[in-house]
Amino acid sequence: MYTVASESKHLLIFGVPDLKLRMELKSALSKYGRVKKLVEVADYPNSEAFTKAYHVLYEEIRNSR
Repeated sequence: MYTVASESKHLLIFGVPDLKLRMELKSALSKYGRVKKLVEVADYPNSEAFTKAYHVLYEEIRNSR
């Protein structure tokens, strides 16, 4: 579980095409800083068909901004 103090390190990215793009997404996100965690969110509410949602945790707050 994450504390409230670190919540700004978190991003939720949704609408990613379901084409096994996890590694490409991580590569693109790494341009902004070190990604500590990239996890697919199963059963994200209101997600469109054939898309995925991902939870991203950056190492530093400034990277997620």
